[in-house]
Amino acid sequence: MLDPKYVREHEAEVRKALEDCKSKVDLSLYLDLERRRRDLTVSVDKRKARLNQASEEMAKMKKEGKDITPYRAKLQELSDEIKGMDGEIAAVEKDFHEVELMVCNLPHPSVPVGGEEANQELRKVGEPRKFDFKPKSHDELGTALGILDFEKAAKVSGARFFSLWGVGAKLERALVNFMLDLNTTKGYQEMVVPHLVNYASM
Repeated sequence: MLDPKYVREHEAEVRKALEDCKSKVDLSLYLDLERRRRDLTVSVDKRKARLNQASEEMAKMKKEGKDITPYRAKLQELSDEIKGMDGEIAAVEKDFHEVELMVCNLPHPSVPVGGEEANQELRKVGEPRKFDFKPKSHDELGTALGILDFEKAAKVSGARFFSLWGVGAKLERALVNFMLDLNTTKGYQEMVVPHLVNYASM
């Protein structure tokens, strides 16, 4: 998720990136809500500071035996105003977060604009092996061996997904274990975290 301050200070860059990503988010609405949230927060914080100061002064006056009745109504009025503004901030926060979740991370400037057809080959390592027959693709081999299934995965998740079966699933598990074992030797710590998160974490 992008830092709102970064979005404010790099509006043109963010707009361009969102256009390149074909994002339909309304950045003007995002910036307006974020500005309203900041303005309201500053205003309510000032009022809360005034309320705290006035409360301290009233407590001091009461201790000195002075009549604080004339000030009670003003304090209650200020307190009600703060309560109303807190509700307004909560509503703006809710609207802002809904828009904020639609703002995608910015692609690196080196990433070409477009779909798969815009992908570029950056480097080659080694030479492709030459066969005296036409080799099959990994999806043909996996399907034939019964370790790769596109049809069932498409029913569950949609196009471009696959499920692994038997030794195919074991191979993925082995690769995950290899990655964990390798990286824990480099100082990383393995963790298991909750699979479900609350709205604020999302």
